[in-house]
Amino acid sequence: MYAISKKTTGKDGAKVNSVSVAHVLLLLLLVGVVLSVFVRTAVISKDIHAEHDYLSFAVTLELADESLTDIFYIFDIETNELIKIAEIPAFASYQPGFVDYSNRKIFYAHRTNVKEGDAIFALDIDSYETNRLTNPSYAFNYFFPLHNQILLSVGGQVMQAGLLDLRTNRMTYLDADEDDEACQFISYSYNGNRIIYLTYSDTQRRASFNAEEDTSKVDPPIYRLYSLSTDLSKREFVHEFHDLEIENIAEISSCEFIFLSSRYVFDDSKKLAILNVHSEETRVLSIPELEEIDFFQVGPNGTDLYIIGKKLSTSEVGIFRYSLCDKQLQKVISIQPDFENISNFVIIRPTFLGKG
Repeated sequence: MYAISKKTTGKDGAKVNSVSVAHVLLLLLLVGVVLSVFVRTAVISKDIHAEHDYLSFAVTLELADESLTDIFYIFDIETNELIKIAEIPAFASYQPGFVDYSNRKIFYAHRTNVKEGDAIFALDIDSYETNRLTNPSYAFNYFFPLHNQILLSVGGQVMQAGLLDLRTNRMTYLDADEDDEACQFISYSYNGNRIIYLTYSDTQRRASFNAEEDTSKVDPPIYRLYSLSTDLSKREFVHEFHDLEIENIAEISSCEFIFLSSRYVFDDSKKLAILNVHSEETRVLSIPELEEIDFFQVGPNGTDLYIIGKKLSTSEVGIFRYSLCDKQLQKVISIQPDFENISNFVIIRPTFLGKG
C-alpha cells in the first residue's frame, strides 16, 4: 500500500510528484563523513508550513527480498496534511528517527554491520548526502529534537538518558557509569516544559524473568518517573509505579500524566490511564473505538492524543488522533500490518529545532 505512489495531493488539491528517485552511491568513511546508501526522496510541496507543529514518523516496509526500508512522513497538525519525505534503507523496524523540516534533514539510527551497534546519521533531504554523526557502538530507543541537540535513550551498560550535540557530535550521558538504572521511556513535555524520564532497575527486571517460567506472567519492575533539566544536570522525583508494566507516559498538566500500561511485561492488553500525582488517584481513559493501543504521545495543545493502535470497527492499524475534549477519533495514516510497521513517532515544535 505504501510502496511508491505516483502522485500525492498537496495543499488546495495541488499535485506533488513523490517518485523522484536518487540512487546515490556514497563512500563509507569515518565519523562525520558519508555512508553508502540508496535514498528515494520526494519532491516536497513548497507550501508546507515550516512554522506549524507536526508529527514525524516512519513506516517500516518489508520488501519482497525481505529487506526493510523506512518511509519518513510528516503530518501537519494544523492543516492535517500528510507529506511523504523520503525512503531510507532500514536495519530493523524499531529504529528511531525524525524529520527536521526547518533544516531539511532526517536524523535516524541505523546499523551498517550486523556485528556492530547502531549509529546516528543525518540525511540532507536536498543533496541526499548522509553523514554519520556517532560511532557504531550504541543502541537507541527514542529521539527528540531539543535546540541543536537530540534528546535520546542511549545504550551504554544500560539504556539511559543522553544528549547528542549536533554542533560537535558529542554525546552527553545522564551517568556514564550507571549499570543498573535503565531508561524505559524519555521525551520532552511541551505541557510541562521539562524532560520526562521513566526508569527501572535492570537487576530487578532480570530477576523477574529468571523467577517466572511462564513468560506471559512476568511481573514488571518498579518504575520511577522523574523530570530532568534540559542539560540533564538536575532531576526531580515525580512518582513510583508498582505492579504495572509502563509502556510510555506523557504530561497533560502540572499534576496529571497519561500512561499506557499492562499488568505483566508481555501483556498485549495495554490500557490508557490518567494519574494525578498530587492525589495519587488513577482513572482509566477509555477510547471505545480502539481495540488495541501500542504507543501514544500528547500533542502540544495538551488535549489531542496521537496513538498507534487498531480500530475496532474496521481493524485498521495505524496512527490516530483522539481529542480529549470532544472524544472524536481521526485517522492520520493506516498501514498493512503484515508487512508494514510503525514503532514510535515524534511530535515536533519547529522552535525546538536547531539552526544549520
